[in-house]
Parts: sequence; structure tokens; C-alpha cells
Amino acid sequence: MARTVRLGKPAAAAGLPKMQHHTATSTEWIIAQGIADELAATAQGAEVVLLDRAVHDAIAYFNAALEHHSETPPRVERKRLLTLASTQLPKYDLLFATVLDERQPANTGHDYGACQ
Repeated sequence: MARTVRLGKPAAAAGLPKMQHHTATSTEWIIAQGIADELAATAQGAEVVLLDRAVHDAIAYFNAALEHHSETPPRVERKRLLTLASTQLPKYDLLFATVLDERQPANTGHDYGACQ
């Protein structure tokens, strides 16, 4: 069994924006790196890989960033990112989804604007 690790810090180290500053490019990097990490774990013999984040999580962050800035993605970019993420769905045996409880306060201990 293996587990993939967080991708935010490596993305920031590569100079990519994250959190509410996500772009199509940073979203694509997160998806691609997540896929690479999954493949590496499998290549090293893991029969089960626990993902820190499924690829569609990157899409959710991208959508949230755009919503935060009252923007909409170009149709071609959105379709391209969704297509890339959808290639991974057949590999997942189990996905957990959560629903945000907007009555709960945000964790203010996390710097949502930082690029690190």
C-alpha cells in the first residue's frame, strides 16, 4: 500500500499559484503531478494507492478560485481540464465526497492567499 502526498508545496516551489489564485496552468500541473505520483506508487509495487486528493479535487479548487474572482474559465480550457481529469476516473475504486457546511467558520489559521 502507498499514499500520495500533498501537491500544494511542490506546486508553489515550481512557481505556480494555488488556492484562490489557481489558474488553468496550475490546475493542469496538479492533475498531471497527481497522476505521476499514482503511477510511481503502482510502479513501486503498491496494489492499493491512497490519494491525498483525487484529480477532480484540482478542478474544484480551480472552479472555486474563479468563483472567488467572479470569473468564468474559457470554455476550451475548462473542457480540456475536465477531459484530462476524467481519464483517471476508471482507475478509482472508491471516492469519498464531502459537502461543505457553510455554517462552519473557515480555518483562519491557513493562509489561503499564500503561494507556498
